Amino acid sequence: MKPTIETLNLFKLASGDEFFLQIYKFIGNKKSKKVYIQSNLHGSEIVGNAVISQLINFLSGLNKSQINGEICLLPICNPLGTNQRNHFFSSGRYNSYDGKDWNRIFWDYEKVCQDLDEFVKNNIKFDSLTIQENFLQQQKTSFTKQLEKINQPSSAPLFEQYRYQLQSLSMDANYLIDIHSSSNQCIDYLFCFPGQQQESAKYFQIDYGILMDTYDGIAFDEAFMKPWLALEKSLKKNGKRNNS
Repeated sequence: MKPTIETLNLFKLASGDEFFLQIYKFIGNKKSKKVYIQSNLHGSEIVGNAVISQLINFLSGLNKSQINGEICLLPICNPLGTNQRNHFFSSGRYNSYDGKDWNRIFWDYEKVCQDLDEFVKNNIKFDSLTIQENFLQQQKTSFTKQLEKINQPSSAPLFEQYRYQLQSLSMDANYLIDIHSSSNQCIDYLFCFPGQQQESAKYFQIDYGILMDTYDGIAFDEAFMKPWLALEKSLKKNGKRNNS
């Protein structure tokens, strides 16, 4: 099957140059869960591009009946960082405009959510799927408020514009993989989160895992997981298990 290719306008620089994100979607016949995989968040991590390229080739050899749900692939999620060079070296780990680490800028719903316990009390009687859908909708409602600031004449800093576009692609995913890599040498490992996520890590068949029992939430994968971990904890406190 051929992927559906979508191009998303990212931002325009003062020079008039425009940057885009190119997303490859493989959508099966049967509606099911969504998988989101991206690479190259730090612009120098080009190995992840090759990984997703191979995955695109593999999935292109399947037919729609062999895929359940949607697989969303973003091989170059940071084109600005990818093009960044200093003295011939790829230095795209940091935003050259403000010096921020590209993976320490993301919006964390848990930090702005003031009514999690109230949400749980109002939804605890529902089944797990309904609770997840209602919680996701509440996240989206809060998330879209950023767009009001971005659309104002004064706009918003570049990193806020960037994170909005990236997180809007992945917020409704059931599974998220953010591929980081080294072009020199490294060991293969996963960042694991407590609970069911820690147990699921073994399916990747990678020898090493780092358990994230403390995190600030502004990294991409942390910002994705942290609200759901908080929901899981609150449900458990109120006597209900959320089977994510």
